[in-house]
Amino acid sequence: MRFAYLAVIAAATTVPLLILACGSDVRGGPAAPESDASPSIPSDGASTTSSSSSSSSSSSSSSGSTTDTGNDAGGPPACPRLPQAADRTRKVVISHPYDADGGAPATIYEVLDLSATGTLSKTNVTFQMHRGLAEIEFTPDGAIGLVAQTDGTIGVMKFDTNGAVSVVDPGFKGAFYAEHVFVSHDGAHAWVLDPDTIDNHGGVYEVDIACDGSLKDKGLVIPGGRANAMALVPSDPDRAVLIAGGAFESPPNDYGHHIDLAPSGCLRRDRCR
Repeated sequence: MRFAYLAVIAAATTVPLLILACGSDVRGGPAAPESDASPSIPSDGASTTSSSSSSSSSSSSSSGSTTDTGNDAGGPPACPRLPQAADRTRKVVISHPYDADGGAPATIYEVLDLSATGTLSKTNVTFQMHRGLAEIEFTPDGAIGLVAQTDGTIGVMKFDTNGAVSVVDPGFKGAFYAEHVFVSHDGAHAWVLDPDTIDNHGGVYEVDIACDGSLKDKGLVIPGGRANAMALVPSDPDRAVLIAGGAFESPPNDYGHHIDLAPSGCLRRDRCR
């Protein structure tokens, strides 16, 4: 059956992506072309149309970046990522996880334009990373996009000021197996959910996002395993709700956790109380 996944960030906010399954009640089955995509709209993407793809293709995972973001101590980001004007043309990125025949796995991503009036149009721009089925998260300025891919890596893309897209890293490989990624409200960090068990080092990891979009693995910040979902609190983006079994040494059947993401918050300590 045909299906599509739509991931949307509201304008000028850092609320979590809203995932909508359209046209099918079956997830993960073979998909027909143009309907098998996992779209994502940057909250503040570039305002001009990209005329060509400047990305590169790769099938191998890269090692962790060591680029410094200038924010290790919790200070202001080295490159503030301010939201752009709401009334503008935005960029939409969709994943095509199946080939044109709808059967074989594929690693293609496509860029579309979304006008201020809501018209979606093709740009004929595509690029390749690793295979993606999850939502795509963007920094508040819409410049950097991150997606958890099916091999546990994070694909990273970047839009320049002219709206041209390039691949920063087709498959960033950290100590985690990424299933979901959530970008912080300032765009300087991201939280990576690894659904594996405690014994297999599952939990929530943190990565720094450098000004050029490269990532640096900061390690496991919430141990406990089985981290399956997370949502930032809209009224307080330094706080989040985490669904994870056994996080913070809680009982295995205690899945809901209210966490503090601020530099001085409980995420930086051994346990939230």
